[in-house]
Formats: sequence, C-alpha cells, structure tokens
Amino acid sequence: MTRVGVVVAGLVCLTSAGVRADPNSPVLDGDYQVGTFGVLRLSSTATTNDRFLVKGTYVSGNKCGFAPSELLLEGTTDGSVLIAAFTTCVEGSGCQSPAKLPVMAVISEGSLTGYISLPKGCEAVGLEQRVTMQVAPSALRAAAKTFMESSPPNFERAASVLRRLSDLPEGRNDLEVLLQLGSALNGSKHYADGRRVFERALVLPSFQTANAETRAMILYNLGCSESGLSEKEPGLATQALEHLKLAVTTARGTRINLKDYAAEDGDLAPIRSNPEFQKLFGLKKGPR
Repeated sequence: MTRVGVVVAGLVCLTSAGVRADPNSPVLDGDYQVGTFGVLRLSSTATTNDRFLVKGTYVSGNKCGFAPSELLLEGTTDGSVLIAAFTTCVEGSGCQSPAKLPVMAVISEGSLTGYISLPKGCEAVGLEQRVTMQVAPSALRAAAKTFMESSPPNFERAASVLRRLSDLPEGRNDLEVLLQLGSALNGSKHYADGRRVFERALVLPSFQTANAETRAMILYNLGCSESGLSEKEPGLATQALEHLKLAVTTARGTRINLKDYAAEDGDLAPIRSNPEFQKLFGLKKGPR
C-alpha cells in the first residue's frame, strides 16, 4: 500500500462535484479555468435532441467586475463540439463592453480548446483569440481526494487527473501534488513513473524548506518506487534502502510512524528480507 503521508489522495474526469466518472462524456460540469480570464462554473443539461445545453457562471479571478454567479457563457454541444456565446469585457477604440462573443471549442477529456471571435480592433481582458478551458486546480484537487479515498483507492484514475494538475502552473512545483501523483503511480504499479516524479520533487528548492513530514514521505515513497523496480533491476535495492534510511531520519520527531507504514506496504516486499531493511524497521514478516 502506497502512503501519501497523513492524508491519502487520488483522481480523474468531472462529476457534479468537479469530475465526471466517464472520461468520454461531452458533459461539462464543475469549475473551469478560462485562460487568465478567471474561473467559470459550468453545468450541462441534456436536451431532447441528445445534445447538451451548457451554461457557465462567473466564480472568480477576472478584472471585469462581474458578480458571482453571473451567467457569462451559454451554448450547446454537438458531439464533441461546443458552440456558445461568451460574455466578457473588451478593450479598444469603439468597442462596446461587455460584449457577447461567439466561441467554438472542441471538448477533449473534460477540457475545451477553441477560438473566440473578437470584433476588429478589440481585445478581451484575460483572453486571447485561442481560448482554453481547463478543469480548475481546486476541482482537480477535490477529485484527487475523492478517488484516493475511495474503497478501494482508484490509483489509475487518481494518477490521470493528478498528471493534469501537475501540468498546470499551480501544481507544477507543488510538493503535495507531486507526492500524491507519485504515490498514485506507485499504487498502480507504475514504479518508474513514480520514481521520476519523486526525483523531480527532490530537486525543487521548496523541498529543502518543506516541513519534515512532507520531506519524509517523499523520501519514503521514492524508496517504495525503487523497491518496486528492484525486482527487475536488483541494483536499485541499495538506493531504495538509502532513501528509506533518510526518510526515517527525517521523520524523527514528527507524528508519522514509518515503521507502521513499512509493516504493511506491499511496495517494499522485494527488499523485505534484506537484513538492512529488517534492522531499519525491526520487521521480519511480509506485508499483511
């Protein structure tokens, strides 16, 4: 069992709470980051002709002075295409603001990419002609928590959504996001990918200033990645033990007990019989 720390995590596509279970569904629900414009809350309603009516209300982030819950986007889906009108403030000589602008976007994996039609000489605040709408980081975090805390945890879906979060500016250098992503990858037995994520976390400047619990869990889970890989690459067993030793040292004085984690962690099975492992954790039995 892969440990994330004092909190377990997980994720993937949008539900009414932020992520849908079906990654192929064109239905759009939840909070979406629209370029640098801000956040819209999208909701979809099925119509009689098998299409969806999509509405987007303002949440936060824009400088246009829109009121919370103000309707800014309204349109319909046609297969994987959204055709809509988007209300935004515009700048430029002779430009009437706010303006209702046509937009056409392609829906892919719950995100939208398309083009907005701007009047000649006008610019939309926080928007370019090519517009993207991606699930907002807050929705991705909430979805991750839901998938990781499900019973049993859905590590594959968690890793899929956490990858999306780690690609966003808000998550790219976030140690907690990387810890959750690497742990989800370990949980789904993608140890090589998990190892790369944890090694990425180790070289971030924020790693040195992070709290001891976070640093210990990153080191511990890196050891889990290397242990999982050691079945095919025996030389990695030594590196796994070194990172586990550093994790134990770092965790001293914190509220986490790595001995309890190691006692039932299947990722560590390949090195459990190693005398150094037994000495480090005082364990001789296999995982429960």
